[in-house]
Amino acid sequence: MNKKKVIQIVGIDCGPEVEGKFNKWYENVHIPLLLKFKRLRKVTRYTTPEPAGDYPKYLSVMEFDNKDACDAYNSSPELAAAREESKQTWGGKGYEVRWRVRYQAIKIFER
Repeated sequence: MNKKKVIQIVGIDCGPEVEGKFNKWYENVHIPLLLKFKRLRKVTRYTTPEPAGDYPKYLSVMEFDNKDACDAYNSSPELAAAREESKQTWGGKGYEVRWRVRYQAIKIFER
């Protein structure tokens, strides 16, 4: 088993008219559904403190112990259920996943 940590990052934009609703839903509904997958260790959300050109306003970082856990997450019933709930709540409108990518740790430097 590969023991190198993996992160999956997702860049998201939403319209200003739904920003409050989106953030409330994302934190209180969507992330808890994702965290039902027990091998997802942590989700951290970020936002740009000022406009950042063509980059998405929101960034979510999901952390996994290894590639196998990330692979399992991406084909999990928990992720499928979260995506289905998103379709039911938003109907494909209101926010946009601009990109999704994952990275495997090369080396961790700590103080």
